[in-house]
Amino acid sequence: MVPRTLLRTVVVPAAPAEVWRVIGEFGAFPDWHPYLLPSVIEDDADPAIPGAVRAFTYEGQVVLRERLLAKDPAAHAYRYSVEAPAFPVTGYEARLSVHPHEHGAEVRRQGAYEAESDEAVAQVEQVFGDGTYATGPAALRDRFARYPPSAAVQALEVLIEDEASPEVWRRPWHRIRTRRLPGGNDARRMIGSGNTVRMSFETVQTPQDRALRHVAELSSGPPVDPALRVTLNFHPDRVAHGRSVLASLAEDAVYHSQFVTGTSNGGLTAHPGGDRWRWESRIFNGAYDEAPAQDRPAYGALNFRDKSAGAAPRFGSAHLRLTAETLNRTTFCYPDSFLEPSDFGVAGRMPLIELARADDQDALDDYIEAQVHGQVRLGRDVEALVLDPSFRDTPVEEAARSLGCPLEWHAGFRLTVDELRRHPDYRGREYVELGTRIAVGGVLDPRILGDAARAGDHDPQAIKRVWHCLARFGAP
Repeated sequence: MVPRTLLRTVVVPAAPAEVWRVIGEFGAFPDWHPYLLPSVIEDDADPAIPGAVRAFTYEGQVVLRERLLAKDPAAHAYRYSVEAPAFPVTGYEARLSVHPHEHGAEVRRQGAYEAESDEAVAQVEQVFGDGTYATGPAALRDRFARYPPSAAVQALEVLIEDEASPEVWRRPWHRIRTRRLPGGNDARRMIGSGNTVRMSFETVQTPQDRALRHVAELSSGPPVDPALRVTLNFHPDRVAHGRSVLASLAEDAVYHSQFVTGTSNGGLTAHPGGDRWRWESRIFNGAYDEAPAQDRPAYGALNFRDKSAGAAPRFGSAHLRLTAETLNRTTFCYPDSFLEPSDFGVAGRMPLIELARADDQDALDDYIEAQVHGQVRLGRDVEALVLDPSFRDTPVEEAARSLGCPLEWHAGFRLTVDELRRHPDYRGREYVELGTRIAVGGVLDPRILGDAARAGDHDPQAIKRVWHCLARFGAP
C-alpha cells in the first residue's frame, strides 16, 4: 500500500465567512453540491458533532458512508473519513476548508489514503478528484459569481404519506438533508423510516434572481467583453444623514442604493410609488415591488468608452470600479431607465454597445445604465475607488484610504469661469452665474463645488446643474 494525496481548489467570489455559511455543515452537501447522490445523516445525529455519519444512497441502498472526525468552525474547516469506498484504498481521510483569497475565498478539498495499485489511484482521481472534489466547488463558484450570497435559497416540500394521517412538512432544504436522484425519481424510501417520501423541489427565487431572469429573457446579442467594467459614479464629499458618503462606506462596507440613502445625484424619486420605484417595477417585472430597500439594485454604468473618470460622470466626480465577477449579476438598459427604454442586456447577451455607439447623445448622457443586483461590498466587489485630484490631502482622501480598497486618481475635472460663460444655454444662464459666484480664483473643481454644497447656501438641485456644466466642459 502506497500513501497518496489528493487536492482540488477553487476560488469563489465571496467572503470566506459567507462561503462557510453555505458549505460548513457536514449534512449540507445537498445545499450546494448539484452532482451527488441523495444523502442523510444517520440515526438523526447532530451533524456538528464528531461521529455523525452521512450516508449516500442509490435506489434506496446505502453505497457510501462518511464519518465526521473533527470540525473547526473558527478555521472554516472539517475533517471526515470515507468508510468502505467502492475501490481498493484504505484509510481515506478528507478535509473541506475555506481560506481567504485576494479575490474572495479559496475552497480546498483534500484527501489522503493508501492505494493498492495505480489503477486504484486513477479511480480515486476520477471519482473524487475530477468528480466530487472539482464539480461541487465549481458550481459553488458559479453560484456566488452570478448571485449574491443570499440569492440561492432553496426550499423542499416533503409529503410523508401515512395511512393514518398524511402530514406536510415545509422546511429549509438543508434541514431535510436529502436530494433528488439523477433521473428525477420523485418517490423513494428514507433510510430507516419505513415511510414513502415524495419530494418536489421548488426554487424560492429572490427578487434579484427574478429580476435577472426577466431581463435576460428580454436581451439578445453576443456576451459582453469581460475586460469591460461597471462603474458607480458619486460625489465622495456629500453628506447624508449627518455622515459623508465615504464615512458611510467605511462604516457599512457596502454601497447602498438611493432607496436606502434617500439621496441621489440624479432624480429624488426612490420611494414607493415614485418614478424610480415605477421604472424598476416595469423593467424588472415587479420583482422588487415588495422588497425591502436594501435588496434593491445599485445603479452605475458600463464603461464601454473606457473613461478615466467613470462611465457616467454626470452622477459624480468619483467612482467605484467593480470587479469582472459583478458583471454576472448586472442588468443593463439603454438609454437611461427614466426614459423607459425597450432595449436591455445582461452579461451573456449584450446588444447595447452597438446601439450606444451609433447614437448621438450629449457627453453626459452617453452611457449604458447598469443595475447591480445584490450587495456591492467593498472587500469583495470593488477593484478600486477612483478620486478627483482636487481631493488630494483633504479629509476625503483620508476617508478613502480607510476603506481598505485600492485608491486611484483620474486626471481631474477643472473648469474656468471664462469657459463656463461660453455655454449659457447648456443648463441655463442662472447656473452660469451661480458657478461664477462659487468659483475660487476663477476656477471650479469638484472640491470647490462640494464645499458650496455642504455650506447649504444654495439649492442642491442648482448645485447639481453647475456640476453638470463642470462635468461636461471641464472633463479630463
